[in-house]
Amino acid sequence: MFTGIIESVGVIKSINESNGGKVFGVRAPFKPLMGESISVNGVCVTVSGLFKEGFFFFASPETLSRTTFSTIKEGKNVNLERALKVGDRFGGHIVTGHIDGVAQVLSSSQNGEVVILKIKIPEELRSYVIPKGSIAIDGVSLTINEVEEDIISLSIIPFTLKATQLGKVSPGDKVNVEVDIISKTVFKAVENILYKNNNINLKKGGVTMDLLEKAGFIGNDR
Repeated sequence: MFTGIIESVGVIKSINESNGGKVFGVRAPFKPLMGESISVNGVCVTVSGLFKEGFFFFASPETLSRTTFSTIKEGKNVNLERALKVGDRFGGHIVTGHIDGVAQVLSSSQNGEVVILKIKIPEELRSYVIPKGSIAIDGVSLTINEVEEDIISLSIIPFTLKATQLGKVSPGDKVNVEVDIISKTVFKAVENILYKNNNINLKKGGVTMDLLEKAGFIGNDR
């Protein structure tokens, strides 16, 4: 488990094909342990080898298909976070390192010392994002400013700009997205209850007053 508070920035030093997947070499400012879990641009990976300057990890075909690792190049800087220890401060939000999809940066604009990012998320993730809710972008814990259909707005503060690579993204860039696991779990639980009891599918039109009335959450005298 991670918190989305980036520990350091590493560099992709090598990429090699292996058993349908890829082995990545990452230069890092710390020496991990074999088998340790590390978040690399938000993706939970397992350290499979060490070299003088960093570590290796294997990305399976499944990981490549769901993340930006399929197109990442050597020399790319990446956000790194080691797994949370019991008793550590919890500064961000619960981040599992299991990427939900790849999103596209639409715009990056300066507002004083803050950078405002607008990102188009995959259609299937719309139900899990809400204004002031949490989201992880390339492993960074962020608060959503606004939601307009499948476009979210995010404020990147000066500290985050210095500590991560989010200040260097440009329109058209792809980023890894992990939605809030609590939001996703609650949505799924409610969806299952509504479907079981009322044959209601939340993904067909979302929550409406008519839906709430049909499910018995509100009266019909509104």
